[in-house]
Amino acid sequence: MKIGAGGKGVSKSSAKAVNKYLGVEQKLSDSHTRIFTEGRPMTKGELNANIKNYR
Repeated sequence: MKIGAGGKGVSKSSAKAVNKYLGVEQKLSDSHTRIFTEGRPMTKGELNANIKNYR
């Protein structure tokens, strides 16, 4: 997912920051969906990887 908001009242740096955030959110969502559909708990490594994405 990408937001092409540059030039429409949103600065390029803001659009870039939002796109980066949305990319992280998409990865997290994909990870949770995969774990849920596999019917298993999240491993400690997966948890740490998810936490790392938000730092």
